[in-house]
Amino acid sequence: MGGRERGAALLLVLMACTVLGVFLGIVVDRVSRETAATRRFLDELQARELVQGGVALALERLAADSTPGYDSPDEEWLRPVTRRVPAGEVRVAVSDEGSRLNLNTAPPGALARLPGVGPEELDRLLSFRQQWIEVPEQLRAVQGLAARWPELAEMVTTFGPLNPLGAAPEGVAALLRARGLDESEARAAVAELEEVRRKPPAEQPATLEELRKAVPSLSPGDWDRLQEDVVLDGTINAHLAPPEVLASLWAGLELGAESRLRLLDARQAVVWPETAALWTTLGDPAAAAALRPHLTVLSRVVRVDVEARAGEARVAARVVVRRRWDEGRPKLAVVSWAEVGQ
Repeated sequence: MGGRERGAALLLVLMACTVLGVFLGIVVDRVSRETAATRRFLDELQARELVQGGVALALERLAADSTPGYDSPDEEWLRPVTRRVPAGEVRVAVSDEGSRLNLNTAPPGALARLPGVGPEELDRLLSFRQQWIEVPEQLRAVQGLAARWPELAEMVTTFGPLNPLGAAPEGVAALLRARGLDESEARAAVAELEEVRRKPPAEQPATLEELRKAVPSLSPGDWDRLQEDVVLDGTINAHLAPPEVLASLWAGLELGAESRLRLLDARQAVVWPETAALWTTLGDPAAAAALRPHLTVLSRVVRVDVEARAGEARVAARVVVRRRWDEGRPKLAVVSWAEVGQ
């Protein structure tokens, strides 16, 4: 073989090696990327399993509540928990979801005290809640309030039952429509409720059975659909409600600040074992009558915030749990489960 032939053969070999090197590089890069993707997938899967475990832990602690008559800041289930396992870490925090202003039922004057809610925003919000608001995040759809959502998120809710003797009439009507009544049926029921609400507190229904009789336009089937939605005491826990929420509620009911400040001062040292004891502390019969449909000493709806990490994956979820009591034992039901911060 001459020199020219040997040179050509060498060139072919070099070209083949170059092609092979490029091919191997592509293969290695693809394998590396697929391996990283598989690792991320497995990490995320483990993180989601940890979230489920965190929620289960919160439910277990809620079910172990030994004080069914009231919920105070000393409840064990309110203490944040961190669990570390070989797969990663999970953090669980539970708060009182019901001790926020309910966008569907709060007095307009209370909503007017929310951050960023001026006269125009309030008008839009009141118009928006003509339809039942299912989740608080829907508030972002109200023009002018989306940018204030981080502040509003800790002050408002849409979860939990309502007291029809104190809830905003438009909120009651929206609930009735959401549960299947038509406009005329909802309007008739709200009109009957307004007649009841005009009576002195001592003459208003004291039990749900009395309330049913006072609103005859609602059928037994209607009441069956509403059984999870209606209570005859309040939903805001006086033990746990943030001071700014109480300030908004007092303003919405046009109450003087003295009784609110008395409550805030008393709850530093007092645990009210039942709601009736709360009215004694207020020392203001008129304020007590106005607040009776709004305040309680129980946490009927709680929020479970769970954050889990596994490898490079992070998964966070916000779960809302409804609490009811049957013969002194809590019955829990998950009513909302949403991933957050993704």
